[in-house]
Amino acid sequence: MLIDFNKSYNPYCAYSTKYSCPIPPKENALPIKIEAGIRAPQEH
Repeated sequence: MLIDFNKSYNPYCAYSTKYSCPIPPKENALPIKIEAGIRAPQEH
C-alpha cells in the first residue's frame, strides 16, 4: 500500500475550537505500527 502524505491535511478543528472534529470509526485503526517521517542526518 502506498500512502502519500503530501496529500494529507488537518481538518478545521485542528486550528480552531469553533469546529468539532469527527470521530473516526474503529475500522480505521491499524493493528501495525506505521513509522513515517523525515529522518534527521546523524552526526558523526
